[in-house]
Amino acid sequence: STIHPSHAATTGRVKGPDGNVASHSACCPCFVLRDDLQNNAFSHQCGENTHEAVRLSFHDAIRFSPALRYRELPAGGGADGSMLILPNVELNFHADLRISDSLELLTPSTTTPRYLQAT
Repeated sequence: STIHPSHAATTGRVKGPDGNVASHSACCPCFVLRDDLQNNAFSHQCGENTHEAVRLSFHDAIRFSPALRYRELPAGGGADGSMLILPNVELNFHADLRISDSLELLTPSTTTPRYLQAT
């Protein structure tokens, strides 16, 4: 049996306040973020800013914070948004030293009143 992505994505349906449909209500704020990024950061183009966002996502997915783990706090270990939430920690790792431009690109989108209200 073949699973079609369009079917798999809509089996559990939750309609957000803006009319978008997600598989879980926790995903609804992501639509606000998506719209802001497409309209403001990416200008509806797959260019350098999009490259920076993908690069940041990659670094977020492979990084974890030994300092936070030592303090028995959530320390990452996957794509958990820690690059945006803990930039003063994450950007101190050697592999992430040149990722600050990517972080600066996305930070305004995660601090807009529309996004914060949705979360």
